[in-house]
Amino acid sequence: SIREFDFRFDQIRGKMKFSLHAYAFNMSTAFLLYFDKLIILPLFGYAVLGYYQISLQFLLFVGMIPISLYQYLLSSESADTEKTKLRVLGYGVSVILALLLFVASPWLIQKFFPNFENSIDALRIVSIGIMPMTMVWTINSRLFKIGKSKFVAIGSAIYLSVQITLIYLLGHALGVMGLAIALDIALTVQAAFLYFYQKRTKRDLLQ
Repeated sequence: SIREFDFRFDQIRGKMKFSLHAYAFNMSTAFLLYFDKLIILPLFGYAVLGYYQISLQFLLFVGMIPISLYQYLLSSESADTEKTKLRVLGYGVSVILALLLFVASPWLIQKFFPNFENSIDALRIVSIGIMPMTMVWTINSRLFKIGKSKFVAIGSAIYLSVQITLIYLLGHALGVMGLAIALDIALTVQAAFLYFYQKRTKRDLLQ
């Protein structure tokens, strides 16, 4: 009945904040795919953008593993021990993939993309980003689970701010290698922020 209906604005306000933070995180993920290109193209031209883009595509392809891990951990009701094992496994796999991509980059480019040999060094640098990317997605899943979506959004804003700044600075100084370094540093800073926030609120993160 209508009398039994409990309409509480404080609950709606809490859900609204969570939704806005989740939306901000999703937007930052979209920016990872597109926004940097909108900056790189007018600053450095199509050639540099092409070399950077192929490096990023390799990162995103290999990055499907941490993204899949994030989606599983976000929806999983598994025990803490099992989740911890999965996180450790995810970190281990990310290290192995980074090493494999770093070593195999020259062969992959020369074999399948011979016109992009100038992107080999950038691809090697970008491959290192797999490790902080895995950490970011894994910690984000834990923060979403406990309702700390605000800090997921803050981490994403930090990533974008650092990357945009370094694209301009390192891009002009080092070209496509500078853009690759900017991506790695932005991911690492984001991962560091999330890690230290997680450590500070460790008791809140216990599930």
